[in-house]
Amino acid sequence: MTNVIALSICIPTYRMGAFLPKLLDSILTQLEDDVEICISNNGSDDDTDLVIGRYATRFRNWRYFRWPQNMGIDLNIEKSVELATGPWCWLMGSDDVIAPNSLRLVKERLQSATPDCDIILANRRKISVDAHPIESEDEQWFPSYADGDIVSLRGSLSGDYYSRSPSLGCVFSYLSTIVLRKSAWMAAEGFRRFQGNQYMHTARLVAIVEGGSRLMICKHTIVHCRYCAIPLDRTLDRLLVDFRGFHEIGEALVPDPTNRKLLWSILVREHPFRSFIRLRELATDDQWKEIRRLLRSLCFSRWRILGIVVGARWVRVRSRYYLIKHHIKMKLRGLVV
Repeated sequence: MTNVIALSICIPTYRMGAFLPKLLDSILTQLEDDVEICISNNGSDDDTDLVIGRYATRFRNWRYFRWPQNMGIDLNIEKSVELATGPWCWLMGSDDVIAPNSLRLVKERLQSATPDCDIILANRRKISVDAHPIESEDEQWFPSYADGDIVSLRGSLSGDYYSRSPSLGCVFSYLSTIVLRKSAWMAAEGFRRFQGNQYMHTARLVAIVEGGSRLMICKHTIVHCRYCAIPLDRTLDRLLVDFRGFHEIGEALVPDPTNRKLLWSILVREHPFRSFIRLRELATDDQWKEIRRLLRSLCFSRWRILGIVVGARWVRVRSRYYLIKHHIKMKLRGLVV
């Protein structure tokens, strides 16, 4: 007899052959017959295909698709959901692992979801590349809400939610804490313009909640996020992905100007002031002109932007001071010898 699927775990992957086994093992230890695995492989050229071959027979409900080439993360996420046959989809990064007992917890939340609740959003815990905890406590993205609260973001209520959100994870930036109703995902409109900016899935979910669907808060940690520091040469690009992506989402999908500003205010809470100073340090003068225009449109005051510029100059002066000091010290040591 064919099982009725209650939950599809949707895994877009690309060159994650080294980490995918850990994720699949974490699912296997909790697996139930009404859960299926849906993997979309973005044309990986590592050993991902070998991993898929080893695990395909270990799962009763297994759906797999392989692109002939890398189509970008946005289309790969979309394909992983298209593969799903269940009514609910748990989006999952292929280098993460699900937390102990989280599969049972997610299924309990599905049973308590009201008909107009189309998204469940949960917490995460950061782990190192070798799976050791980075922080002593799990991240807490929903300090203003109780576990199980079902929140409306329609109209002015979205501004209230955005103003209480300490992290971009509260607005769907992080894949593996999102569980969604597939029918709402497939029916969403107004997000295609975001393809290629790495936040098309975020735009799609913002469109869903701004359109009237409600969101359930799960304050439990359901996933362990493999986290590593961004290399210096990628810091500028990473920050710009956030700023450009959420600026575009706000302009296109949040019609109320006040709510839009409150959405953008999450960027300030997500990134400490030193991140903006780092942004100015790394940017060329031409890049900074674009960034300054972007920050102004994100409601940064001229005084705040001036503070960023002054802070960056101070960092440069201080760095040069210590460099000169070190150089003089080395010269004096040479004279003594």
